[in-house]
Amino acid sequence: DYAFVSGTSWTNNPRFSRAATKIPAHSFDYEKYLQLRMLPEDHGYDYAVYLDEDIADHEDNAEMGLKAPVSAHRFFGSLAKFFDEFEAVSHIPIVIAGYPSERSDRSRHFGGRKLIYGETAQLIRNANVVFAHASTAISYAVLWRRPLVFLTSNEMTNSWYQPWIEAPCRILKSPILNIDDVSGKIDMVKWQEIDQASYSRYEHAYIKSEGSPEKSLWDIFLSVNTDSGSRIQPGCD
Repeated sequence: DYAFVSGTSWTNNPRFSRAATKIPAHSFDYEKYLQLRMLPEDHGYDYAVYLDEDIADHEDNAEMGLKAPVSAHRFFGSLAKFFDEFEAVSHIPIVIAGYPSERSDRSRHFGGRKLIYGETAQLIRNANVVFAHASTAISYAVLWRRPLVFLTSNEMTNSWYQPWIEAPCRILKSPILNIDDVSGKIDMVKWQEIDQASYSRYEHAYIKSEGSPEKSLWDIFLSVNTDSGSRIQPGCD
């Protein structure tokens, strides 16, 4: 009956296009962005953030019968070497935005680096650069206009997951790096640039409908007339 729609990409999805009432709004990431936007911004930018996806053991892979795109031993070994080289070249520490549903001893994968849960949006807001694969949290980097570098590996390149990395990478015109081949390829000047037009296009396609109200999804929903012409009232069961 009702479809919240964000951006323009939904128009090709019949689940949304067939809805009786379409409500131009925004994604849940934008909802979080609205909340944080009211808080004072810290302009430190003295760290980089890696968006952990539990890439080797993600529960969705097992549920969907998909092979893990990487093996834990090879992937985290290469990731650690990349982190070490990046920190040596940039003199900027890497902080890990931990994947929320798996917290058992994950710090061992990241060489003892600071691992923070539940603050991904805040970490991205104040980061010097954001390292990602295909996490939906890249939306925060787009909204805060933070530089993105997409990471892959030899294993990942040959897996079903690679196109999921390449798609946002192409749209945002961001660099991509194979963590199995990083020697001499860390370019802090290039990595701190963003394509403003591409970020804006991504936001308008996937995150927020043009002209939608700058208020909570639920406030938007409550303001929509029902088919009977009455309004949904706050506080109703």
